[in-house]
Amino acid sequence: VVSSGEGLRGAAPEIAGTASELLPDSMEDMGWLCKNNGFLMRMSVRVPTVIFKHIQGFVDAALATHALTRPEVGGWAIHPGGPKIVAQVVAALHLPAGAERQSLEVFERHGNMSSGTVLQIVGLLMRDNVPRPWVGLAFGPGLQAEFILF
Repeated sequence: VVSSGEGLRGAAPEIAGTASELLPDSMEDMGWLCKNNGFLMRMSVRVPTVIFKHIQGFVDAALATHALTRPEVGGWAIHPGGPKIVAQVVAALHLPAGAERQSLEVFERHGNMSSGTVLQIVGLLMRDNVPRPWVGLAFGPGLQAEFILF
């Protein structure tokens, strides 16, 4: 996270691990069309349901490689492709009340900023002095799930 440091508390986060997984039966659910005037995103209505169905196993397996479980995670940076996606992640992972607060704050202020969104959320976790470790989750074309542990 690059910052002037204003309003931030604690040491900058370090990446402890990453994981990626192409979610089953989801190749047609999200994609990018590259045009001369930019990128156009294509996302089916199935995306929140596919995420709900597969995110728990993916996250638990990624955490297990670091000898961690979900209750040990202090903060969650959930890429807000939309409020439904965040809600499905929170429900599927049985996260505590308020775990999505920073993710939704970024979405309400800035919308979906693509890959930079998770770093904005991490900045809010720092600002709020949320205990570590933190997990960042994002979703991309394919439907690809991405995990980062701080």
